[in-house]
Amino acid sequence: MDYSIRDVSEFLNLSREMIRYYEKWGVLTPKRNEQNNYRSYTVLDVFMLLDAIQYKSWGIPVKDMGRLRKGDFLEKVRVQLTEYQRELEEEAAYKALLSDRISFVAARSQTAHLNLKNFWVKVVPEHYFIPLVQGDGDSYGELQLGEQAAAILFSDRVAPFWNPCFEEVGNHQLWGFTLEKRYFDALQLPSLEGMRLRPEQICLCAIFDLGSVGHFNGEYAKPALEHLHRSGFEQAGTIDATLLGRGVEKDRDIRLMELHIPLREKTL
Repeated sequence: MDYSIRDVSEFLNLSREMIRYYEKWGVLTPKRNEQNNYRSYTVLDVFMLLDAIQYKSWGIPVKDMGRLRKGDFLEKVRVQLTEYQRELEEEAAYKALLSDRISFVAARSQTAHLNLKNFWVKVVPEHYFIPLVQGDGDSYGELQLGEQAAAILFSDRVAPFWNPCFEEVGNHQLWGFTLEKRYFDALQLPSLEGMRLRPEQICLCAIFDLGSVGHFNGEYAKPALEHLHRSGFEQAGTIDATLLGRGVEKDRDIRLMELHIPLREKTL
């Protein structure tokens, strides 16, 4: 029994344009009705389209399907599927990494406001710092991020993983981005201009609010440093702070930062 393109389209839930596209690439070759030159499809043509639908779902391009049938069919299919499997595994690994990152940021956002004016000690993992601009409070210099670094950091694939931050440099702040080394390695990123590796450190942490623009308080770290000294520790490295979020809370502009002060026990 023969079927029209309309019949096949309705049966397979395929548009007529898609059926013709499969024909273009040699998946099937329907007969032509001698009276009206319309396409005429057999059950075998439908079988060919069923195969093609599944191959397409396996990541095999339609344009390659006709070629696959011409010699060494099984080996060609195996090669295509092996490559697709590799792509899926890479995608799954990326999605797992992204899920881990999103879970961390969500938990951090949930508790940030509860930790204002509190102090705690944690291990800050090793990470890369990429400089962006020098600041003096809320006054800033010239942006210094190179084109290569910008293209990579601001790509959809990498953007979820970095943190805006600053580190103290004398009486100024050097703003930039931190990217955990484990993320950098998993994403297989190239070396970025100006980046440097910061080692894992034990830090005294606190959350503070920079407030609205123009209210940057240069003594933001003073309460934490006083607590550090009272607790029998001393500063053991450069102070830095990670931006947790900026926006409006209760009709007030906020810029929440997580402060990190590397510490060690005081020596005599």
